[in-house]
Amino acid sequence: MFTGIIEDIGSILSIKKSSGKWEFFIKTALAKAGIREGDSVAIDGVCLTATAITGDGFVADASLETLKVTTLAEKKTGTRVNIERAMGADGRFGGHFVMGHVDCIGTIVDIRKAGDSQRCRVEIPRDFA
Repeated sequence: MFTGIIEDIGSILSIKKSSGKWEFFIKTALAKAGIREGDSVAIDGVCLTATAITGDGFVADASLETLKVTTLAEKKTGTRVNIERAMGADGRFGGHFVMGHVDCIGTIVDIRKAGDSQRCRVEIPRDFA
């Protein structure tokens, strides 16, 4: 589970594309703050598993299905990404529960100012409505 509170803005150092998955090499200060191999980490809201830890980041695999239903397939080397570690069961829940498992890609069709906020209208495929 995730809280939806972004902990760091990291960057994609490289992407290794193969026929069955893409490996994302992510640079983040959080690697030194407690990301371990096997941990769930949300990258731009998508739950991935850290498969290796490097000196200044980590590696995470994205399956072909994940690439199909998220925006990860659009990412390029150098892209900045939001990063959040999974919530520990003994921690403080300071946001809201977010699964991090994505079912489809929506399209922003309208953004309007609403006081100090913005209201976004998003269309999703009919099968997911």
